[in-house]
Amino acid sequence: MRVSTSMIYDTNVAAMQDQTSNLLKVNQQIATGRRILTPSDDPVAAAQALGVGQSITTNDQHQTNQKTALSSLSLEESNLSSAQDLIQHIRDLAVSAGNAAYDNQNRGAIATEIRSSMKELLSIANTDDGKGNFMFSGFQAASAPFSVVPSGASAPVAYNGDQGQRLLQIEPARQVAISDPGSSVFMNVKSGNGSFVTSAPLSNSNPPGQVTSTNTGTGIIDGGNVLDQTKWAGVTPVVPVTGTGNINDRFSIVFAVDNTGVTPVTTYDIVANIDVKLNSPAGSGQTIAAGQSLITGAASATTNSTLTPAGPRLPRIYTPGQSISLQKLSTDGAAVPSNGQPAFSVAAAWDTGTAVSIDGTPASTLNGALPAPGTAAFAAASDNFTIKASSNESVFKTIDDLATLLETGVTNSATTGNADRAKLTNGLNTALTNLSNDLDRISTVRASVGSRLKEIDASQSLSADLGLQYQTNLSGLQDLDYTKAITSLNQNQVGLDAAQKAFVKVSGLSLFSYL
Repeated sequence: MRVSTSMIYDTNVAAMQDQTSNLLKVNQQIATGRRILTPSDDPVAAAQALGVGQSITTNDQHQTNQKTALSSLSLEESNLSSAQDLIQHIRDLAVSAGNAAYDNQNRGAIATEIRSSMKELLSIANTDDGKGNFMFSGFQAASAPFSVVPSGASAPVAYNGDQGQRLLQIEPARQVAISDPGSSVFMNVKSGNGSFVTSAPLSNSNPPGQVTSTNTGTGIIDGGNVLDQTKWAGVTPVVPVTGTGNINDRFSIVFAVDNTGVTPVTTYDIVANIDVKLNSPAGSGQTIAAGQSLITGAASATTNSTLTPAGPRLPRIYTPGQSISLQKLSTDGAAVPSNGQPAFSVAAAWDTGTAVSIDGTPASTLNGALPAPGTAAFAAASDNFTIKASSNESVFKTIDDLATLLETGVTNSATTGNADRAKLTNGLNTALTNLSNDLDRISTVRASVGSRLKEIDASQSLSADLGLQYQTNLSGLQDLDYTKAITSLNQNQVGLDAAQKAFVKVSGLSLFSYL
């Protein structure tokens, strides 16, 4: 084989370039600390490293979201705590307002403090997160959730947000709510005991800004008890609603006082305010029309002219403080002094699953022919208490009604003073019950926030562990083995030196050197 001089040169140059390229590559690996500089160095490992790198990026974003969620929920929890303390303070003020030694001026001062506290509560409800996002607006984060409405409106504060909960992705398959809509925190709180509301007929609209009551006695009703939720749930209005009440208005307990004897006798009836169906016992489907007595199953004596001037009597005798069961009793139909009135019949079996207690001395001027329930004449004739299905009420309305109640003076009149104090006590009892419900609602929301904070803590720990594992996997795929790399560097250096020296020898070969 004939070897030309140019071939010798080309071959040696190519060999030295290969050695130089290998040396440069090893040098770059040592400088970067990475074994894979291009995908061609190890295609399989390069593909795996790309996947791990994407997982690291996603995990980093989840960790950022976790920090954001933690910050938002911590701020919400702090504000809920402040709101809870403020409502508790208002409730304490309501308790103190019931002090018998307080006069109208004392109660007026308490009302002023309560209204100031309501403004502070409104400020808390309109808190933002420092970035312009309102905490309790739902998805309407750019708008303040609550606003004061003009005087005389049905509610003192309006909710302008929606029902949404903003979510953040904190894990590949897990989202967490970082907000709660203000409607569920401050607005839609069940009134009364959560199933029904008991009250004396109080109104703060006639005249505006004053609480008035049609009751003239000293009867005080408690919050009532649900003995069987299923039976109470079976008390449903007949649609379309007839009668004088709204869809929540179920019953009235109406009193009559017979003063014709030596000892006055107080009796009462339980009257349907609207047409209702009693689905208890199960499947009975018994319908009680508006104005009918649940006790007799017929038109109540308070809605017709069966009460005579000789002394009005209703189906049950009233004993102060004794439980009043809204169900058929074994004693129904027993002898009730009637002063010549017809004996009361007994209705079919019925049971609303509820009971209330009334203390004090209800008053009544029922006598002779009576007007229909719900009319001004009827209200003026007899003390009565209403039982309504619970509805949603805002904490702001509860506080506003409480302040209005305390701003209404209690007279010292011998004829109306005791009635005014009973009105005050009934109103305070209603306010205290609703404020307790507000506290329970905020406690429930705080518990939910706390569980979410705990969930984020667990996610942070998991994400940190995943991040470490991902980095370990990535290091195993692309990090350099320095011992092996330095050995390879030395080998390549020796190889390059040898190639260079060999080229010098070979390039010096010539026949002319031997002539």
